[in-house]
Amino acid sequence: MVNHTTQGNELPLEDQITYILETGQISRTDYFQFMTRFLAMGKTNPAQRQLINQIFDQVQTGQITFAASYGE
Repeated sequence: MVNHTTQGNELPLEDQITYILETGQISRTDYFQFMTRFLAMGKTNPAQRQLINQIFDQVQTGQITFAASYGE
């Protein structure tokens, strides 16, 4: 999976989440970014928090797995 948080290659949050939901994989960097953004409630609107929470729920239930390494 491609790391979407590299400089100059950052996708909008909704596009990033859509890609993760479609592929069923997330990089550890993206997961950390979501955790940080989720905790920074002032920067994230309720709809975005709901999407991020969906990612967390699916990681927890095994529907989304961590990519083996960066760049996959």
